[in-house]
Amino acid sequence: MKSDKVISKPKASSLKLKEEEIIESEKKVLSGRLFELEMEDYLINRGLVEGFSYQGQVNIGKGLIKNSHILDHLLVANSTGRKILVSSKYQGTDGTAEEKIVFEIVKLGRAVKSDIAIKKAYLILGGEGWSSGLKDFAKGLLSEELACYKGLVEVVEVEKFVERKRIF
Repeated sequence: MKSDKVISKPKASSLKLKEEEIIESEKKVLSGRLFELEMEDYLINRGLVEGFSYQGQVNIGKGLIKNSHILDHLLVANSTGRKILVSSKYQGTDGTAEEKIVFEIVKLGRAVKSDIAIKKAYLILGGEGWSSGLKDFAKGLLSEELACYKGLVEVVEVEKFVERKRIF
């Protein structure tokens, strides 16, 4: 039996639109990865983590949904083995990354609670695209809805993070 379905070629304009969407998506991924690399350089080369060893893109155990939680930056104290988790998130323009912040706080908080060697987790926000209310919202979450992670996870803008002499 023959199908009457006609398959037509996509219009050039729709192909161009798809290409633009792919390029924009790749830019966002690249921007996030570049921010991770900048944070890596900062953590290693600025003396902020003296006495700690550094590991990047490390599996720290089971995530909430996926089988593994890949962390951007892990710092391990050379003398005690205590760990500090650092997750870096970049938002160059307005977008949906803000909605992922709550999920990241929960993942980091659960990781800290599940491993006695983990002292604290930092969620570092970089880029110009975060809304003005996000930081207050995140702090409010840590004092209200997600109070169980207060003191375990700190959400901080990159500019304030890099002003610190030490992170613990």
